[in-house]
Amino acid sequence: LSRALAEQTAETQEQLRIEAPVHTSSELQETRDLIDELDRDLLDLLTRRTELAQRARQAKEGMGRGVTDPVREAQLMDRRKAWAEECGLDPEGVAEIFSSILRVSRKSQMNP
Repeated sequence: LSRALAEQTAETQEQLRIEAPVHTSSELQETRDLIDELDRDLLDLLTRRTELAQRARQAKEGMGRGVTDPVREAQLMDRRKAWAEECGLDPEGVAEIFSSILRVSRKSQMNP
């Protein structure tokens, strides 16, 4: 009985084993490289956006305004969600991304 159980256990383990890929296809590697390039471009754009946020801070200071503008931020979020929908993206997912971007922008305006 124990021999039969051991054989069954070994067979089950063999069936459940997931093999690691031996190598990455060239198409997959090329796709990953393109994603890496795009991510770098996104970081460059975020850097530019941060520079513009600091410029906005200076303009706000000149007008006697604070960093946060809840009305503007609500409008921005609504517009970004609409753009996401037009592009076939998940509006709520895009809203999460822009919430993070706004948080970074506010932080850069408060700590120039």
